[in-house]
Amino acid sequence: MAKKAKTITLFQGVETILKEQVKANTKFGTVQHAYQILACSVIEHVKLHSDVTVMNTFIERMPEGLPRNPMRDFFLKFANVVYDTDTKQFKFDGRKPVNLEEALTTNWWKTFKEPDYKPADTLADLKELTVKLSRRMQKLRPDKGDHVTQSEIAVLEQAISAIRDIRATETEAQQAA
Repeated sequence: MAKKAKTITLFQGVETILKEQVKANTKFGTVQHAYQILACSVIEHVKLHSDVTVMNTFIERMPEGLPRNPMRDFFLKFANVVYDTDTKQFKFDGRKPVNLEEALTTNWWKTFKEPDYKPADTLADLKELTVKLSRRMQKLRPDKGDHVTQSEIAVLEQAISAIRDIRATETEAQQAA
């Protein structure tokens, strides 16, 4: 038997929407505060037991919608850990100092600067990528052992194919109009 779809009632009117946003922000602030205490507890655990498994598990279990990179930066800044980019895991580093007192007073979500918003422009992004790869290929010196990697060729082929698809879609849309 199929599940019955949940009915969602949307908020009507500017005043109601903004009032509900305030409520949501309050709830989110409570979640942020809870994660602040949890993160500091994780830092203390790593300090006491030299055990980073709880830190790695903690990051993995963060709910979708909570930013993980600020939490990673928070741990790197205040815990005695380093981050292994190959395994994408924290490793214990006993030489690094722990600063739990400052961690308690620093909002974890503010330790990572979010990049400025840039609207998606797939065609422009693909063109930029092909130009960069093309320039790289022009600078190659085969006599010096330089060569184009298979992955670079594959990325370039995918970008060219995607550009062709976008142009075809745009052409179809113009003809339909």
